[in-house]
Amino acid sequence: MERRTAARHVWVDSSGSWFDPSPGILLEWQKGRPGRPGWQALVIVVWTYSTGAGSEIRVTQDWYGAEHIRPAEAPRPSRGQRK
Repeated sequence: MERRTAARHVWVDSSGSWFDPSPGILLEWQKGRPGRPGWQALVIVVWTYSTGAGSEIRVTQDWYGAEHIRPAEAPRPSRGQRK
């Protein structure tokens, strides 16, 4: 089952800790993907990381469980804030 939505801004945290979430664009929802129960979101994410001499960004597109996605209308979780 697939549910297309208008692309929307979200926060993504693949660790589940919500320590430092990254901005993303949610493209669609899908339920019951093989090996992944529940709702999954297809998201483009901009990851920022330290190189030791500055910072770099990486852009990815992947499926994330609903527990790793928050709408951007909600305040961005601050470092160390749990959901």
